[in-house]
Amino acid sequence: MLPERQSRILWAIVDGYLANALPVGSRIIAKKYFRDEVSPATIRNEMADLEEAGFLMQPHTSAGRIPTDKGYRYFVDYLMAIRDLTTSEKHFVDDAMSRFEEQKTEIHDLLQNIASILSQLTNYPSCLLSPAKAMMKFSNIQLVKTSSRKALLILIGEGQVFEQRWITLSEDMDQGKLHEISMLLNAYLSGATLTDIRAGLMGTLVEEQKTFCEYRAFLRNVAEGIDMILGDEYSAHIYTDGVGKVLGEPEFQNPERVHGIVNFFERKRLLRDILCRASLTKGVEISIGAENGEDLSELSIITAPYTVNDQVVGALGIIGPRRMDYAGAITAIKEIASGVSNRFSALCEI
Repeated sequence: MLPERQSRILWAIVDGYLANALPVGSRIIAKKYFRDEVSPATIRNEMADLEEAGFLMQPHTSAGRIPTDKGYRYFVDYLMAIRDLTTSEKHFVDDAMSRFEEQKTEIHDLLQNIASILSQLTNYPSCLLSPAKAMMKFSNIQLVKTSSRKALLILIGEGQVFEQRWITLSEDMDQGKLHEISMLLNAYLSGATLTDIRAGLMGTLVEEQKTFCEYRAFLRNVAEGIDMILGDEYSAHIYTDGVGKVLGEPEFQNPERVHGIVNFFERKRLLRDILCRASLTKGVEISIGAENGEDLSELSIITAPYTVNDQVVGALGIIGPRRMDYAGAITAIKEIASGVSNRFSALCEI
């Protein structure tokens, strides 16, 4: 642990640099943060020690100091105070979430809107990993006759149409019979997750339930159709918002850095990997600069998982410069993750 005075100086430099994106000098620290209780000369000596220890760097001769990745990490781990949302921020989140409660919002639109809310709240780009199909709760199956030997299988979960598949009719069935089969399946599968259905529940019904004996051949085709729909059960969609926000930061005025950040958001697989790792954690994770690898060394990434009925199903992320308002971003992502968890848990009860 750093001595108290060095901790205060490091905190002052991070605070000043976050506010103005300019190196912080000893005179400013002495006057603003120490109220002239410590001389600028003493502070310069302490700054030199912090620089030698790797917490600070001097961008050019005669300039003040700015934090290094190590300095930011120490600040986040030991010095930062997590704040509450301001009154206006709280109203913004409450209003946005209440609109979702009042409207019949499709899950796709809901997730995109949540990414937008997180970006607006933090003024940084955001990303969101949707729940994988496997995690979602079954709603119902619909079978629609389209010809004498073809029917359309529609699998619906939590109000969202996942996909459709053509299936073969083992005999000429009318729409009334298909509706009857749909109702029977919906009754037996009610409350199951899509993972349960693919893991064998559907097959068990087809082979063991006497109710389905006369439809067994057809239901095997239905089971195959469901298996095809859920074949990519662990795939998940990435939603992003606010990419342009970070381009206004002083750190990204260099064209190469602009290209790097835009390229990062276009690499959906990389975003998915980051958020998938976040979905394996139990809380907020913060990675700073070089901790993200050489390609992302100019960025800091904050992630948090969200849940459905206490089971983690996805994750949120905030991406910004290393000179990030960590305290505000952490508070925001916690608040939104909690709101998303509550919203999805409520959907599962519908």
